[in-house]
Amino acid sequence: MPSSLLDYFPEAKGDGLRVTWARATNNKARLAAGLRNPAHLLEGDVSMSCNSRYPVPIMSPSASVPSDLTLEEWLQELLRYNNKGIQLDFQSTEVVEPACRVLARVADHVSYIL
Repeated sequence: MPSSLLDYFPEAKGDGLRVTWARATNNKARLAAGLRNPAHLLEGDVSMSCNSRYPVPIMSPSASVPSDLTLEEWLQELLRYNNKGIQLDFQSTEVVEPACRVLARVADHVSYIL
């Protein structure tokens, strides 16, 4: 098991300044581009959907901005590639608990950094 974050990214050659991010991968197109990108980590914003009867965590910088990806769909797509770390930016405190429930459902299948 790797002992530090940098152990996950041998191409960074032990230098944290060489770890790169693909930022704002909040929709299907940006996520696909991020997965093709040589970046080590994918970053996305998590908000609580306000457009459905049962609110769910979505990939969006704001609850008022529509999204074509739920957090669960975003994670499932990452599971298919399984070679990137992730950084989630929670946009409100109300989304943290539901997002953690989603993360718990997929955590056993993840071999990248959460």
